[in-house]
Amino acid sequence: MSRVKTDFNFEELKEKLKGKPPEEIAKIVGSYYEEKYKELLSFPWKRLIIFIIFLIILIALSLILLPLIKKLSLTQG
Repeated sequence: MSRVKTDFNFEELKEKLKGKPPEEIAKIVGSYYEEKYKELLSFPWKRLIIFIIFLIILIALSLILLPLIKKLSLTQG
């Protein structure tokens, strides 16, 4: 049977859980993992929205500026 490697301090957790009923142990462990992995589980919606807006602006600018650049290059050539 292999042991699962965890990144928390067993001794610290043992002290917190010593003498507690199972329901309270479940709450403590659950809240620990919620705190520790809350950011890991949430999707970065803000970054995605900013990236999409940036792409839309970039595409709009290129659609506006490319015909102007072509006109300028034809008149100078």
